[in-house]
Amino acid sequence: HAETLVYASEKAVREAGDKVSQEIKDAVNKKIEALKALKTSNDAEAIKTAASELSSEIQKIGQAMYGNQGGQQQQQQQPNDNQQK
Repeated sequence: HAETLVYASEKAVREAGDKVSQEIKDAVNKKIEALKALKTSNDAEAIKTAASELSSEIQKIGQAMYGNQGGQQQQQQQPNDNQQK
């Protein structure tokens, strides 16, 4: 479960690109590294906590991409459409 979460999280950060602030990406990357550090640990509770924290951070990428960016993206596309006409 943890390895899948790490992979999905790394993919989400890559796909987000410049659509998400560096601050959010840095926070997610820190949580990814924390979970990776526990990869060989036998402390199930620590792994569970780190996975939960990473999941919470990943949600911020989704919120930023689909919540905040949606309106901005539409505004940016309209001037381009007008220029092409």
